[in-house]
Amino acid sequence: MAVIISSDVLDRIDDYAVALSRYPIPMERAHEKVDKLIATLNRLDTSLSIPPICVHKDLGQILDASGKPINKNLRRFNYADESGFQWAFACLFLEENETTTVIITKMMAASFVKESIEAVILPILEFNQRLSAIR
Repeated sequence: MAVIISSDVLDRIDDYAVALSRYPIPMERAHEKVDKLIATLNRLDTSLSIPPICVHKDLGQILDASGKPINKNLRRFNYADESGFQWAFACLFLEENETTTVIITKMMAASFVKESIEAVILPILEFNQRLSAIR
């Protein structure tokens, strides 16, 4: 079992640490928050439940022509710190010989994750309804 955190995600965690250092909290508390985030990510390979399949292009998912996710191994993991701020992570869950490897590929503030299957399909469905009403 292994968790691999991509360099892009490590850079985002560093950005998070810098942002916390600017808040009016003790540096020790800022370090605790970052350490807790990293510890949670490092336990993803031993978690009993696998996160749901990621349906967001913003997190790296590719959708087929019907809007369904192509990469079934790409999962979305959400993490909320004690303040309630939520992070969204794109994680590849790869299983081989009963061993799970988790590769964390992307980190975003959950509120910034917008593009999903619904965002792609909804306009198409609405257009189809309008065409049906005209006929």
